[in-house]
Amino acid sequence: MGRIQVPVVILGGATDIASPIALEQLVAFQGLTTPQKYFYLGETLSHTSGLTRVVLSVTNPNSEVDNFNEAEELFSQLIVSLAIAHAQVYLLDNESYRPYLTSAYVEAVSIEPTKLHLLRAIPDDF
Repeated sequence: MGRIQVPVVILGGATDIASPIALEQLVAFQGLTTPQKYFYLGETLSHTSGLTRVVLSVTNPNSEVDNFNEAEELFSQLIVSLAIAHAQVYLLDNESYRPYLTSAYVEAVSIEPTKLHLLRAIPDDF
């Protein structure tokens, strides 16, 4: 991972039982040395929408599953918007999209229960 010198985006879900972030995405992200690295972490997201529903139904009241169903489309639109912003900045050199690639933007537009966070670095003592 340390030899990769192009922009990298990693998306992980905190409740992903199929691909746990601590074993997979987090390790990969920490190994990157490129300054253009982005780790999007979904608080209650799992590997797929269906698996997220299963995890929520087991760990939370049914209302959380209903809330996820309502927020899922907005989350999908956010992911598409972020992909477009990354392409604009890193493929087309369009710096006007860079504000969309900030933690502040991601925090402002993501909603519960599909709350998304953007990490650009992980503390060494994590």
